[in-house]
Amino acid sequence: MTSRRRFFFALLVFSFWAPVYTYTQILPVYTRRLGGSLAMVGMVGSAYGLTQLLLRIPLGIWSDRLGRRAPFIVGGFLASVFSNLLFLFATTPQALFWARAMAGVSSAVWVILTVLATESFPPGETTGIMGLLVAVSNIGQLVASIGGAALAGVYGWQAPFSAALITGLCGLFLSLGCKDETTIRKTTFFFRDLMAVAGRPSVLVSSLLGLIVQYIYWAMTGFGPVLATELGSGRHQLVWISLAQMGPAVAVAFLVGLLAVRVGPRRLLLLSFLLFGLGAGLAPTAGNLLSLCLFIGLTALARGISYPLLLSLAIREVPATQTATAMGFFQAVYAAGMFLGPAVSGGLTRGAGLEAAFFVAAGLATVGGAISLAFPRPEGA
Repeated sequence: MTSRRRFFFALLVFSFWAPVYTYTQILPVYTRRLGGSLAMVGMVGSAYGLTQLLLRIPLGIWSDRLGRRAPFIVGGFLASVFSNLLFLFATTPQALFWARAMAGVSSAVWVILTVLATESFPPGETTGIMGLLVAVSNIGQLVASIGGAALAGVYGWQAPFSAALITGLCGLFLSLGCKDETTIRKTTFFFRDLMAVAGRPSVLVSSLLGLIVQYIYWAMTGFGPVLATELGSGRHQLVWISLAQMGPAVAVAFLVGLLAVRVGPRRLLLLSFLLFGLGAGLAPTAGNLLSLCLFIGLTALARGISYPLLLSLAIREVPATQTATAMGFFQAVYAAGMFLGPAVSGGLTRGAGLEAAFFVAAGLATVGGAISLAFPRPEGA
């Protein structure tokens, strides 16, 4: 029974993330094809983070107060399907903005999905379940990203959106099998509880670094494909950008736990921001697609190291009764980076050119490295 339940959640998580990442790598170029400026490319990309920033904490509070998880998960998949329908029929960059914003509504439900998964298994299996969910989400994002770019190269720009719609419909069907656990207790949320968690140095610093990580990642995701097209790449070559953007992050994520023990969390964080700075700073100097993929791959490697590390550090010293609140705060703050990365980068390109987006990201990596040196030392580290 436990194995079947694990398999169910693995399929559910795969179908949750695959629709979002099927078109992520081609969306900036597609926005340009529909007449969007570089600033509009940034706005379309930022819409995804904006709705998550606004909804992650309220949805979590609402779910806790009702003592329900399943209806929110079904609603998230409905938002995913609606988002991809909007993408399929979009004819203007403005329509793409609203479609991407709806995708953010769907992704905002991720916290609730992970909570339901952990509540569906004995407490002793929580770590294993979280590991399974992270691994499956990484694999789903990698497969979807590469597959979507390949579909665009063979069948045209609309193909990734069609594939995302089909995957989302499958996920919606699966989500109907979600059941709330009878052990869920209704809770009352107070603003002071959030402030108490946010005031913990480990939570606050982890969240701030998470914001910087997401800023750099989504700036690279939004404008890396645009830079590739300026180097002469067509939609057939964007699959290589997808592989560079996702592959290293997936590969290294499985090793972060071992590396953190041997190297230490702060040194590992510093290394990740060094890689971020090198990748983002050197990307504008790329003379061909191969070198651009190499530089993008460095930032992907950095994200694969930093994200799971920050995720664990954010809740490491938080009491069990406040873990969900700490996780919600962390994810809400890093969602701000998902919004600011594309939005600010798009604005920079308007006055200073495409290269400015990458140089500012590299500068933020330097800031992140400096903050990581001052990271509160976890107990036993």
